[in-house]
Order: sequence, then C-alpha cells, then structure tokens
Amino acid sequence: MAPPDLTSPGGSSNSGGSPAGYGRSCTNCSRAKCKCILRAPGTSCERCHRLGKECNPIQATRKRVEKRYTSSRTAQLEEKLDDLVSILRSSQGGSIPHPRAAAHYPASTSSCEVPDNPNPQISRLDSLATAATASGPHAGYCSPSTSHNHPNYNANDAQSEPTPAEAEVYLQKFKAWLKNFPFMYISPDVTAHDLRRERPFLWLAIMTITTMSVPQMSVLKHRIRQEIAEIVVVRHEPSIDILQGVIAFLGWATMNSGPGWKPFLILFSQLAKSVTYELGLTRSPAEEQYFAICFKPWGGRHPQPKPRTLEERRALLSLWHITSMIASFIGKMDPLRWTLHMEESLETLEREKEHGQDEILATLVRIQLVTEEAHNLLVQDMMRSEESGQTPSWLHRKRLLDRLRAVRDGMTPSANASYVVQAQGYSAEVLVHSMGLFRPSMPEDQRVDAVYSCLRAVRSWYDIWFSVPLSETPSLPFHMYIQLSQTQIALYRVTTIDDPTWDKEIIRSTADLLVILDRTISRFEQMSSVYPMKTTGEDGTLFTKAAKIMKNIKASWEPELTQNLHGPPAPNSQQAAVGNSGGGSMGMAPGPAPATMPPGGPGMAAGGPAFVDPGSLDFTDLGWMTDVFGPWDFEKF
Repeated sequence: MAPPDLTSPGGSSNSGGSPAGYGRSCTNCSRAKCKCILRAPGTSCERCHRLGKECNPIQATRKRVEKRYTSSRTAQLEEKLDDLVSILRSSQGGSIPHPRAAAHYPASTSSCEVPDNPNPQISRLDSLATAATASGPHAGYCSPSTSHNHPNYNANDAQSEPTPAEAEVYLQKFKAWLKNFPFMYISPDVTAHDLRRERPFLWLAIMTITTMSVPQMSVLKHRIRQEIAEIVVVRHEPSIDILQGVIAFLGWATMNSGPGWKPFLILFSQLAKSVTYELGLTRSPAEEQYFAICFKPWGGRHPQPKPRTLEERRALLSLWHITSMIASFIGKMDPLRWTLHMEESLETLEREKEHGQDEILATLVRIQLVTEEAHNLLVQDMMRSEESGQTPSWLHRKRLLDRLRAVRDGMTPSANASYVVQAQGYSAEVLVHSMGLFRPSMPEDQRVDAVYSCLRAVRSWYDIWFSVPLSETPSLPFHMYIQLSQTQIALYRVTTIDDPTWDKEIIRSTADLLVILDRTISRFEQMSSVYPMKTTGEDGTLFTKAAKIMKNIKASWEPELTQNLHGPPAPNSQQAAVGNSGGGSMGMAPGPAPATMPPGGPGMAAGGPAFVDPGSLDFTDLGWMTDVFGPWDFEKF
C-alpha cells in the first residue's frame, strides 16, 4: 500500500493552519492526544475535517490556583509580637509603649544601649521585642542581660550599678590588674560602654570585683548568681563571654568576699568547666571533627573545623590554672583535666606571644603543672602507709626541682620581673621540699637538707609578699592568697617539727612566724586607708576581715610556737613592721627582697588547718584553708 500523499490538500503543510493554543484544542484531538491544527476561524480543525468528525472545542477551563503569599519568618514573629504587645498593654493599663514609639529607643537582648547613642540600623523586630519587654520608653544604662520584666529583677538593681563614669574608672583599674593574671587581653581603646555591649556578663563581673562600695558589691554579686543561672542553666547559652566573666570572678575571688555571702568557688568552677566542655575548648578542632564524623553520621555534611583563637586558648589555660589552685585549696573537687590540646595551646601561646602578658600566663601555667604534680604526690604519700611498698614522694623531689629550674631558665625578663610569677615559683618549691618531710622513711641527711631548703623558700616567698606595694595589694589574684595560706602553714610545721638535730634558732633568725603574722596583720589593717571602700555600719571590707582572721590564727598558734622556740621570740621579733611595704624583714635574716629568682632555684608550700588544735595539723586536711581568706565563714568573726 502506497503511503499517503502528505502534500494533498488535506495535509497540514499546505493548509496554512495554526496550532491551537494551550486549552484551545478540540475535544477529539484532546482525547486522541494529537496536535490540533486550526483552519480558518469558525471551521473545524484539520484532523476533524479530514476524518469527517464534528469538531467541538473543549469545554474544560483551566483551574487557576489562587496565589499564596507566604510571609517571611520575620513577619510572622512581628505579628506574634504585635499580639503580645497588645495583650501586655491591655493587662498593664497601657504602660507598655506602642511598638512604633519604642522604635526610637534601640535595645537588644544581649546588650543595653545608652539612650544618647541610638543605633540607626535597628530593625522593627528589635523594636517590637523592646516594647514587649521594657516597662518604659527608656531602657537607660541598665543591666546588659536582665530585662525589667525578669522575675528576679529588682528595681534597686539599676540604682546599684556604677555610673558610666565609674564604670570607666573600674575598667581601667581592671586592665591594670590583668598583668597579675592575664587570662584575657583588653585593648587600651576599649571603653566600658564597648565592653558592656560586646561582653555583658564579663562587664558585670569586672564591675563586681572592682567596685569601691561594699553595698553595691553585694547587689552585683547577687546579680552575678542570677545571670549565670539564667544564661547557663535555664537558657543553656554557653559563650566565651560567660567563661571569661566566671574566670574574672574566680580570679579575684577575695575581692568578692563578705559577710553572709554563700560559697561559690566549687559551684562557679564547675559551671565554668561545663561551659568549656560545651564550647569544645578542651579538644582540638580536628578531634571535635573526628567525633562528629564517627559518632554522628546522620548529621549530613559536617562543618569544617574552626581554628582555635588565642582568646580561647588563654581562657582554657587560665581556667585550668585557677581550678588547679582551687582544688588544692579546698580539697573537695578535681581540677580541669590537662589534655594534649592544652599542651598545644600552651606551646602556641609561648611561641606566638601576641601580647606581652602572654609570657606571664604561660609561665604561671608551667609552674602550676609542677605544683599540681607535687600536691598530688604529697596527698598520695600521706594517704598510704609506710609499708605499702609504693615509691615515696620525696624520691621525686630532684626531678620536680629540675623542672622548676628549667621553667626559671626559660623565663623572659617581663615574667621574671613579675612578683606574682616569682611568688608562685617559691610557693611551688615549698611544696616540693615538703614531700616526705614528715615521714620516718626519709633519710636524715636528706631531711635536714629538705627542711632548710623549705625554710629558705618560705623566707623568699615572704620577701616577695612584703615587697608588694600596699597600693597594688587589691590587684593580687586569688591564688596569691592561697599561697599565703599554704606558706604560713608550711612555716608552722617546720617551726614545730620535733627533731633534736634541727636548730630552732636558725628558724627564728630566718623566718619567725609570729612576727610574720604581726606584719601581715599590720599590712591588712593599713589597707583601709590605702584602698578605702564605702561600707555600712556593720559590714567591713575584705582586708579588715582578713586582719581579724590573722589575729585568730596567731592567738591559736602562739602557745605552740613559743614553746617550740624555747621561750619568747628574739627582741627583734617583738616589733611589728608598720608602714613598711618594702622587702626588709622583721624577725627574718637581714637582706633585701630578691628582684629575681636566685640561681639556687625557686621555692614552694603545703597546707594545713587554721582554727584547730595545732597538734592535729595535717597536710591532707585541706578544708581548713577555706576559713583563711575565702568567702566562707566571715560572719563568725
């Protein structure tokens, strides 16, 4: 059969017809799913004409779906906030400002702007949030993270805050304090307003430890507890701001002490450790990436590991240092575990030295590593019997002293000139020499050498302590007071040691503990005029309370000390050094305070009780020290 003639008059090629548009084909072509070619208007299509069928246009009309306009997430939130504002205005009698009126007063949930410095880029969403949370049109110079509608908010809190001018003074003071414990770097051009906007909790912690008003400090301390509970526990928002604020609060814990204040060292230390774990600072970014890939395969593509910043490394090392000191001070907690990433961070800090104070922080951490090992060996030695068969702690003495000597040899001039670094070095050696000192298994010749070396280290530490100018005493970090407690109990034990081969006159002429206590009491009493703080009638400052505590310690120890020194102290030991902040010694062997660590090596301390029977003193009883300079039981004095 011959193929049809495609050029016939019925073909589409010569008809000059046009294809029907979408939805205009006839019923037959639509059912047959053929292309519908229209001929002249009003006539049938080519296919129906060729087949002799009736050509009817399709009756179905296109169903048009109504176009939906999806609102953005921001618009939905704005609508919800509009509803909240309406509810709040109706429930509070119109005290909530209208959202459009509130837009003139910028505010945010993380910082509080000063009204005379508006932010022109604030969004309407922020304005609505302000209207929903503020109780008035002006937020003023308010708490950076506490709104007026917060259930724990007190109207007196805003009045208890330092003024902007006072905040600037306090921040400059804190910048000067950082040289003694440089856990962070604050640029000289950063103002208190800038810090409050960027790091509100850190700002609050700094204001608390630097304020010159005890009543104001009490309110701010309560705010600190509220803020950290709300942010870390309730909202679970860990950040470097929270971590640095807690480190600052713990680093100068003595400045936060006062009557009626609840213990916070263990609680805040554990919260800071929790924040560190949440931020992943204890592990290297590569290790974090490994755990994310191996144990979370369902998470899709994992983000690339972020390089660790020096700011994060400083915070991590500083937290380890302070938790290590507090753990040895209280004896009820463990420090942050030292990891390979911490060692890497320490080496990075020593190598890069972005700021001059990094050298001081690195040296403090290096010395504390030796101190922590010596402390652990001392505690283990005291917890086991002589017949246990384990290696005595005093056999590690030479190795630890070599490590201290290596740290000293590698110290930079800036670190060597820091009295905080020197004091920690001598404190470390006191503890190293104390290992096995009171165990019968230690050979007699080594015991005599250890006692005298410990005594020299104690003397060197007190030379540093009394060489610190009175005006700089408030800037001393908390671990300096821990060393003071540990060093004085080490001197007590050396003084009262029952050894007929040991000449007590050497102790009295080198470091007389009674006169040292007198000098320390006098030093704290003078602080009222050097660092005057505003107090109420019944509240005293840290230093007046510390003077009372030291007097109680002296009264408790004096009978035993006098008996062991065979009578009253030497005449020169009966004088108290008043008004002398230099390195001269009363009741000590004459000589100036060392400007740097001598070649003989650094020196270090161990702990014991304060308000107990002197005959029951024990290095393992570390809880006694919480009654010396910490914020624990001041109200009993």
